[in-house]
Amino acid sequence: MSRADPFPSIDMHFGAFEQAVLKTYFLNYLRASMTRGRGPLKQSVLQWYAQNKSSLELEIPSLSRSLSDASGYGDLVVALRSVELDMQFPRLHAPSALQTRIDWIAHALRLKEFEKKALGAVCRLTQLPPFMSFATALTEGYGDRDEVQATLVLMAIGQRKMAAHRLFSRNGRLSQLGLIDDRGGEDVAPSELVLSILRERTVNADRLMTRLLGEQRQPKLGVADFGHMASHVEDVTAILNGSLAQRATGVNILFYGAPGAGKTELAAMLGMACNARVVFVGEIARDKEEPGRSDRMAHLSLLSALGERIGRVIAVVDEAEDVLGGVGLLSDGRRGSSKVYLHRLIENCAIPTVWITNKAEEIDEAVIRRMIRVVEFRKPGAAITARIVRQQANDQGLQLDVDAVARLARSSVAPAIVSSSIRAASLGQGGAEMAISAARSFRKLIVGSEEASGASDIAFDLAWATANIDLTALADKVVRCRTTRLSFLFTGLPGTGKTAFAHYLAHLLRMDVLEKRTSDLVSKYVGETESRIAAAFAEARDGNYFLLFDEADSLLSDRAQASHSWEVSQVNEMLTWMERHPLPFAATSNMEARLDAAVNRRFLFKARFEALRRHQIDLVFRRQFGCETPIFLMENKQLTLGDFAVVKRQAEVMDINDANELACMLEQEAGLRPNAGRRIGFKIH
Repeated sequence: MSRADPFPSIDMHFGAFEQAVLKTYFLNYLRASMTRGRGPLKQSVLQWYAQNKSSLELEIPSLSRSLSDASGYGDLVVALRSVELDMQFPRLHAPSALQTRIDWIAHALRLKEFEKKALGAVCRLTQLPPFMSFATALTEGYGDRDEVQATLVLMAIGQRKMAAHRLFSRNGRLSQLGLIDDRGGEDVAPSELVLSILRERTVNADRLMTRLLGEQRQPKLGVADFGHMASHVEDVTAILNGSLAQRATGVNILFYGAPGAGKTELAAMLGMACNARVVFVGEIARDKEEPGRSDRMAHLSLLSALGERIGRVIAVVDEAEDVLGGVGLLSDGRRGSSKVYLHRLIENCAIPTVWITNKAEEIDEAVIRRMIRVVEFRKPGAAITARIVRQQANDQGLQLDVDAVARLARSSVAPAIVSSSIRAASLGQGGAEMAISAARSFRKLIVGSEEASGASDIAFDLAWATANIDLTALADKVVRCRTTRLSFLFTGLPGTGKTAFAHYLAHLLRMDVLEKRTSDLVSKYVGETESRIAAAFAEARDGNYFLLFDEADSLLSDRAQASHSWEVSQVNEMLTWMERHPLPFAATSNMEARLDAAVNRRFLFKARFEALRRHQIDLVFRRQFGCETPIFLMENKQLTLGDFAVVKRQAEVMDINDANELACMLEQEAGLRPNAGRRIGFKIH
């Protein structure tokens, strides 16, 4: 790869020290080229000697005499005495700025002396004009490239050629630490990491260390934003603090879960929680393409090599499946890295490491066994999401009222997507509605459906709900009881308030609701529905949610009527988890007759919701329409709050306010009510 500018920005004065190094390289090359005092030399080498012997204070009599024999074509056999070379080797005095930086790298990473010399030679022979001219003479053309032959590097530093493979191989320290790039064909080059350090116009250790580690990322969230997984945060923080205090090796923690759930934010936040620096592996400054898998593994190896010298540091490997999945044969047939090397890197890393993935299923079980803790990330509840919404809106300068905050918090998308929606609204100056619309569009793409929006403007009131048990007494007992193992089955006509009452109970218990519909859980793939059911219970347990299965008929249907084994299996899964769940949950159904016989005994409380009674019809009509209730309407035995919700919206659109006409509309709505398929809910004010 040719370069237009061979000396872009490395600040180096070609003074006495570098002149002595170049002179040493030339003398080492001559010595390596001789066999029993004789050896062939290229005409270009003799010409280089003639041009530079004065400035480098070189005087080799045998070589000077050979200049008169140079014809300009072919190699020339030269006889050199060892004593002629030995007496020419210079003494190295105070190191140059370049050498000081190379010395710092070697000290920080505990490089051996020959590794330090090799690194210095690779840098000089590919970056500095006087040395590049020397390389051109020796290799006929390589001096205008940003790479150098590995054998030439070894000759320049006085190492045997057979050491090239060991020194520059993929398993060599210089490669594993990301200090050199293997260009193939036995050509090597300094890595962008090394070049970025050499370009620093300072030898300040802290600034150079920042180049090695990368810039510190500041988290946007705080501990309070992860209240839904407080126990996990406490465990991880304690493990990392213990690891840092004891300088333990092989401490690896896996964060997994859906994109946007806060994995990266929590990892960044752990630095403050542990009084440590968080380094995102592979995200150090680079001047070329984005870091690949080998770059990221090299950076992690480098951090491990730094070990205790960097103090309290936590490594974070984001998109870890790209690193942990690249072993064995790759998709294009090339061989990936060794499993043995990867496993040893994980087991022996000298600093604690957090691995982050959205695709835990792509990570080999052998890798997972080497983790010390795994943490699943789920969407936080509405209360925590609302706090995030307010913070993000404030940061973006977007004005959101209480209702808009609540709607965004209930949007059923990850916090990162809510943040993106708020930013879009801020840029587009569209206000709350643009943010909510953006969040819904994300949900449709990710979940495959838009958010159900059947919430009515009719507030839920216990006085308007009718059931075969006293709902007020039940609510009072639930608030006063000391157990959390509560379960509720609410059946009855659509629109009678079953779902609203479940939300009301959760509100009394000061719990966020995790609502799951059949469409959220049922999958066409065998076994996937059972997995989603288990995950729903686990999410509710971990996040301390009130779990609600709305319209759960198919999840709890009569197994005796099943025609497929998977139908039985998914009901069994529901019943099993219902017995084990330690927190309140509820299920609603419009079709009680379809439920399995074993369902009733799995629920602690059962209530059958009924249509509104005479006095309730009168109360609701007066409240919603502000006029006297027609007598004939109060005789209707099928009216529900859901009917009132629909008719109220119809009346607003059609500008109808006549009591008799409204009553007729209600009766028609009650007569046409479908048994299933329309989702109706109520706000809780």
